[in-house]
Amino acid sequence: MPVTISVGSPAAVALALGQIAARLSQDLEPEMTAATTMLREYIVTDKLSGSPLKQRSGSLRDSITSEVSASGNQANGIISTNVPYARIQEFGGRIVARAAANLTIPLAAALGGDGEARFSAREVISNPALGGFTGTFVRKQILFGKGQGGAITPLFKLQPSVELPARSFFGSALSEKQSEILDVFRTGVTEAL
Repeated sequence: MPVTISVGSPAAVALALGQIAARLSQDLEPEMTAATTMLREYIVTDKLSGSPLKQRSGSLRDSITSEVSASGNQANGIISTNVPYARIQEFGGRIVARAAANLTIPLAAALGGDGEARFSAREVISNPALGGFTGTFVRKQILFGKGQGGAITPLFKLQPSVELPARSFFGSALSEKQSEILDVFRTGVTEAL
């Protein structure tokens, strides 16, 4: 893209710079796509596979999408998710019981090998045999299962709310990959000019 600028002609300089700006977003679309794809892959493979978040169902990881668009003098790269709990995982916050008096937080005996609850508190209350129990009861905000021979097993902690700490995966990924992203754009701008 040849650009000729005459010294002493402010109008020509402004025109040439305007032409560069108009073409730059289109010329940098491949770099925007590369940077957006790189960041999305980093989030999926690193941030949502152990630290800061461990993978359980994979729903959050599988929901991460990227999109690039260019219009006029602007190119945009967007990485997003439609999973409702992503925001509270990213920024932290309070979760409050809405449909019941308490949230039911599964304890070790209620969890399967994958870290998911084997049954809900409602399910085990209505059918204790589901968890291998003969009955259930609540003491000091804990739901217990009664087993054969009187064995008692704590199953769920009952709380009206919990405070989740921030577990940034979008913001921390962008911060960690910022220099690589800027390098992609520096190279693209150099080639475009």
